[in-house]
Amino acid sequence: MIQSNSSRSVARRAAFVLPLTLAFAPLCAVGAPLHAQTPSALAIDSYALPNGLKVILAEDHAAQVVTVNVWYNVGSRNERPGRTGFAHLFEHMMFQGSANVKKGDHMALVQQAGGTMNGSTADDRTNYWQTLPSNRLNLGLWLEADRMRSLAVTRENFENQRETVKEERRLRIDNQPYTGAFLSSLTSGFDAKACFGYAHETIGSMDDLNAAKTEDVQKFFKTYYVPNNATLVVVVSRPTFSDKEFELARTQTLSGLQLEASNPASIATRFFTAGLYGTHPYGRSQTAKSVRAITRGDLLGFHGARVKPRGALLVVAGDINMTSLKSLVEKGFAGWTGAAAAPLPLPLLPNRKATEIVLVHRPGSVQSNLL
Repeated sequence: MIQSNSSRSVARRAAFVLPLTLAFAPLCAVGAPLHAQTPSALAIDSYALPNGLKVILAEDHAAQVVTVNVWYNVGSRNERPGRTGFAHLFEHMMFQGSANVKKGDHMALVQQAGGTMNGSTADDRTNYWQTLPSNRLNLGLWLEADRMRSLAVTRENFENQRETVKEERRLRIDNQPYTGAFLSSLTSGFDAKACFGYAHETIGSMDDLNAAKTEDVQKFFKTYYVPNNATLVVVVSRPTFSDKEFELARTQTLSGLQLEASNPASIATRFFTAGLYGTHPYGRSQTAKSVRAITRGDLLGFHGARVKPRGALLVVAGDINMTSLKSLVEKGFAGWTGAAAAPLPLPLLPNRKATEIVLVHRPGSVQSNLL
């Protein structure tokens, strides 16, 4: 994943994904749980272009957003000894510009259109996506087509992103207690000679990153980033809160909490907020116990009680036309009704009058943190 407004993940196969924000506990559920609406069946079409690009389209007019997602049939399994880390490196390189998009403009254009984007790498695939307002679908398609056709695999971009990946390895793996050992355990079951593709870490070794040449990454791009090795998925998305989605979010959150437990900075932040805010909601931190206790009914109840137009605030700023914007807002939100439930009473913040020092001893940690 590209580091912009979101952090990157390095242990894809171990679901090292930063926790999705399930910032509500069962006590936050207001009223009786709501029953999930049965989503309508999606109209799905799939076909292949003459150049071999597989296309999957899913149509659903319930939401005015669209996601463009391109999946490449390449991952760390395609790397050879001495040249590891290329699949993950290209996740960075794909945001460095192309024939018609300057370096950094991919992210800027998506964000200026009100969208989000990212990418991820695993053993068997690499994907890149952007979610945009449905009237900007053409932007997402154009951006993906341009970088598939003409990515700027230059020496300057390669050197810059190689250093970025090396720093990511230092930060996320080499300087994290237990992470290196954990990743080694994931690859230890594969024989390095008979099954090298799965016997090494996705992020690659520092020695291999240092030894890589511009010609190597250019060859990698020409080999794997081609239409007949890719699948384009275009789908309209909306929150359905299915059992599968809910349990996936829970699993990802628990994985993130486990990772935080080995990070001194995260531990320090938890104690700091708890000491500063006390029993106030600002002082709460989700725990494995609280996440496991959340039910799908809690989630539906929270969404049904809190996500309402009365109590919500919409802000639009930028190069806009007031008349046309008002029309778009009315068209998009006029059918949304309801008022949020009354807020829960909040305890007062602690009245701190003296200096307090909190020391947390975590045996075996190789780092410390002052906050």
